[in-house]
Amino acid sequence: FPRRKGTDPHGCIVEYQGPWRDIAGKVPDGLYVAYQDPYGVDKTTDYITTKNSVAATYIIQLPNKYTGSKGGMIVASYIGRPERQDDYNQQVLYALQRYNAKLMFENDRGDVIPFMRKKKALHLLCKEPEMQFAKDISGKAGRGYGMHMTPARLEKGVIYLRDHLLEVINKDTGTEKSRTFLSYIYDAALLKELLKWNKKGNFDRVSAMIIGEYIIKEVEHIERAAPKAYQTNSIFNRSLF
Repeated sequence: FPRRKGTDPHGCIVEYQGPWRDIAGKVPDGLYVAYQDPYGVDKTTDYITTKNSVAATYIIQLPNKYTGSKGGMIVASYIGRPERQDDYNQQVLYALQRYNAKLMFENDRGDVIPFMRKKKALHLLCKEPEMQFAKDISGKAGRGYGMHMTPARLEKGVIYLRDHLLEVINKDTGTEKSRTFLSYIYDAALLKELLKWNKKGNFDRVSAMIIGEYIIKEVEHIERAAPKAYQTNSIFNRSLF
């Protein structure tokens, strides 16, 4: 990274940590969530240059009662650009099924919704968030699933991402040195994009991470607002999802 001219842009799924399974071999609902910044149009490999966007999808583990983790950890990713969006979407679908995760994505480009509808997998997409935690930028685009990224949402999302990166996850048992979420990112290209990020550039991985901050905030808001009688229910069984 950055990808050199002539290298294969297809990419592949990278798994940093396999899905946690219970004694019955099942991945619990609400343990993982995915988010994606898609690319817009199909192109043959010969016409995909280093300046063209790639699609970026990350799967993270949410705070939970199963693994002892505070959540927020990236467990898998798929960064790439096959010739057909359907090929990319199919691999993402496999990953969603493997991790029992739902996908939040930027809904003003790509063909995520038509593909998932064709595959009878709309239940694996997050519905448009209410964003009651930030009413100044709330509102829906009417597309049903995913979210529309506006300049105001981008600015606020960058702040959310910064705060998340600097959040202390734990401390080293030997040195007592604090470890932040940033310490647990093993995607070297994402780290380089974070260092180079600016508003005018094309940073697909960072864009996906910013979208992810909104679904994390939405989950936190729903959990806080839920009546006590429903606190034990998975948020993924509620109307938002």
